Amino acid sequence: MKSKIFLSSLPKEQKEFLNLLELTAKVHGEPKTLASTGSKLVWQTDFFHLENSAIWNSLSSKIQADILLSLGHKIFQEAYFIECAGMAYAAKMNLAAKSKEEREFFCFVGEEEAKHLRLIESLGGFSISSENIPSFALLIGEIIDEAKRPSHLLLIQILLEGWGLSYYKNLAKFSKDEAVTSVLKQILKDEIRHHSAGVLLFSQVKDSSDFTDQDHKEFIAFLERIAIMVKIGPWNLCDEVFKRLKQPTRKQLK
Repeated sequence: MKSKIFLSSLPKEQKEFLNLLELTAKVHGEPKTLASTGSKLVWQTDFFHLENSAIWNSLSSKIQADILLSLGHKIFQEAYFIECAGMAYAAKMNLAAKSKEEREFFCFVGEEEAKHLRLIESLGGFSISSENIPSFALLIGEIIDEAKRPSHLLLIQILLEGWGLSYYKNLAKFSKDEAVTSVLKQILKDEIRHHSAGVLLFSQVKDSSDFTDQDHKEFIAFLERIAIMVKIGPWNLCDEVFKRLKQPTRKQLK
């Protein structure tokens, strides 16, 4: 089934609408076009905790650089799709709002998520394909698409956004590129407010009839899948290293 959360881009031939989008973006503060990070090693060995790995240290500098570049691109790709999901989340919560003020808040959230997406895009240098969406982003999209408001608040805005704050802070801390660090810090300022709002809104839900036994079961089911995804995460790094090892070394590790 085609995703409602992750949409493909319009073809360049639809110039009128694309021009209108660019005009609207400028009115709302279009981010500056930044130098491409495509060939830069934005995150190096210390971020991935590889410095004490004997296998890593046995690789040539060229192979190490190729791996770090690929891992960096994957971080940008995942961030891109998570911001896409953020726009869809804001739209869904807008419709599920319980008050005029809550709806107003999520309208602002949607605008900020669109700005975050453009900030990530402005860094450039990484390929995007709607056919190859990271599994973590797909799970977030599924939660947004299928879960109800209580699970949205608890899973997306409190749990995952809270984890995301820590993760983005770490990305900013270890980034070797000033433009990337600046973008991450801008995003963090907004996400702190989004997370705080989730805590406030869920505090109104948890003790009310809005949080049913079915909602609790839904939350646990998605939480279990998130836990599995967290376990899988480090293996993606291992796979990136493993596929560049020479055949004899691969056999020794199997």
